Amino acid sequence: MSLRRIKRSICLMGVFILIASFLPSFPSKAHAALGDRFMFSSPIYGVNESDGSITLTVIRKDHIEEGAIVHFGVGYAGSRPAEPGKDYDAKASTGSLTFAAGQDTKTITIPIFEDNIAESYESGFLQYDAEPFSIELYQTEAGFAVADTWVYIWDNDNGKPEPAGTLLLSSFISVGEADGFASVYVWRLRGSSGEVNVDYEAAVATKPSSYGSPASANEDFTPVSGTLTFADGEWWKRIDVPIINDSIDEGSELFNVVLRNPTGGAVVDTRWEALVVIANGKSSVPQEVPNTISFINNDLDVMEQEGSSLIKITRDYPTNDTITIDYATSDYNARSGSDYEAVSGKLTFGPGETVKTILVPIKEDDLLENDEYFVITIGNPVGGKGYIPQHEIHVKIVDNERATVSFTKRVYNAIEEQKKAQLTVIRTGSTIGAVSVSLVYESGTAQYGKDLYQAPQVVTFKAGETEKVIDIPLIDDGLREYKESFKVRLSDPSPTDSVTIGIPAAEVFIFDEDHLPRS
Repeated sequence: MSLRRIKRSICLMGVFILIASFLPSFPSKAHAALGDRFMFSSPIYGVNESDGSITLTVIRKDHIEEGAIVHFGVGYAGSRPAEPGKDYDAKASTGSLTFAAGQDTKTITIPIFEDNIAESYESGFLQYDAEPFSIELYQTEAGFAVADTWVYIWDNDNGKPEPAGTLLLSSFISVGEADGFASVYVWRLRGSSGEVNVDYEAAVATKPSSYGSPASANEDFTPVSGTLTFADGEWWKRIDVPIINDSIDEGSELFNVVLRNPTGGAVVDTRWEALVVIANGKSSVPQEVPNTISFINNDLDVMEQEGSSLIKITRDYPTNDTITIDYATSDYNARSGSDYEAVSGKLTFGPGETVKTILVPIKEDDLLENDEYFVITIGNPVGGKGYIPQHEIHVKIVDNERATVSFTKRVYNAIEEQKKAQLTVIRTGSTIGAVSVSLVYESGTAQYGKDLYQAPQVVTFKAGETEKVIDIPLIDDGLREYKESFKVRLSDPSPTDSVTIGIPAAEVFIFDEDHLPRS
């Protein structure tokens, strides 16, 4: 794989999304042929929660005169991803695609589940009303990922129309002088409604930097400029800036790519300027520096029903060297054979390759249990000045026999003269065993002891129970009032490791018939 392709890798929300790390598979008639390459039609997709489904397109690049199979599954999507089985269909997100001879595209359709919960995702510099998940392609069922894409489920429970979006750039790009061009990605986040335009320009760097000296336009790079047009629903664009190989022995040189003049209601994020570093020579890699091999994430979570955990290992530089490392799983409090399948072996980074994936099968059971952990260890780098600063991480298996306890809505109405307010609490997910939550009452304009009596303090669901109605006694004081309110919150779920809270609070409005005109 060429260094040029590696440079198209992009960083989104602190997580590298490798668009096209195409790795050869083992030759087999049951899988993709040696040298086959697969990719998604887009590195990012968006779908409204109410749309019902999302369709992803997989493109086959080589050997289309032969039949082939490529497998797909759920990959890593940050520390707060969409949940399989809750936000999208878990079964539909794992499987295989069979390409007939001459066929170069196939699609994956994943049902999206709508709920009434306001949801959002945070990433260092932004917060937006969407939850992501990732789908990866791999050429053998226990092989390495060859491509991935992220899907953002746009939430429709926040009461706001979808905005036109916030535009931002990849903040730092490093390329070799011989790479031919630098690819700078522009992302449209926090919404994708309507057509949006933004001007861009590649220009000489004007700010001092420790990364190098300013590059010269038309000598080190071609100063391109223009306008990007995002269609309705489009999430990303790419700017390619030609790099000029002048064969002069010089240090690293810099230029900027900037965004200006957004239209269509979009705004430009504070990350409106990208810094591009041109490293002198045939490669952007300083060869004397050790090539650090590391886990993409310090720790990982995997839902029990997902069926597998995909663990990504990266090396810093796509050199021409080959580096091999050992890997193995071991028990922590999870047990191999019953909670997961132990794996071990070697990973080989070939010339130009910067990412590898370890697939660990996860076993699902019907037990109500605490979260469990296993350890994945890497070590023994051979070749290419490989260096491993962190040798292991813990992977948490999140039990899917857990329950969610929630109010059915955020606002309830009651009539004072009926002398009670009724609130409904539901239990979704697992119905194994008994679970409970505490109720905390907060006075508003309605006061405890004046407008309402002693109310239930704990809601308990027995095994199999899914709904409880809470009766809160109200005081009919005979005063001519319009409305008063108080709040009720759910807290202290028990057992703590197997119960979560959905809609955590509800406001109760008490309407008084005494305020009506009397005849």
